[in-house]
Amino acid sequence: MEAICSSIRTYQVQLIPGLLQTEEYGRAVTVASRTWQTPEEIDQFVRVRLARQERLAGEGPIEYWAVLAEGVLHQQVGGADVMRAQLHHS
Repeated sequence: MEAICSSIRTYQVQLIPGLLQTEEYGRAVTVASRTWQTPEEIDQFVRVRLARQERLAGEGPIEYWAVLAEGVLHQQVGGADVMRAQLHHS
């Protein structure tokens, strides 16, 4: 569905949206979720998430609106360095 839409709007109360996550933040979220258990599964999920971000740039980028609850900015994911890099990225 995401591949054919022209805009996405999201509201997040716990985490940075996947389309805005850095690789390190996305990896920390993936490891913490325990849905993917092997390093290969985790790597694959993170690669797919990063590939999805290509829709935000380049030719004909998707319009993306994200509203974040303040708690998202205070939620520690992956430690201080990961959070610092994520906040600078977003």
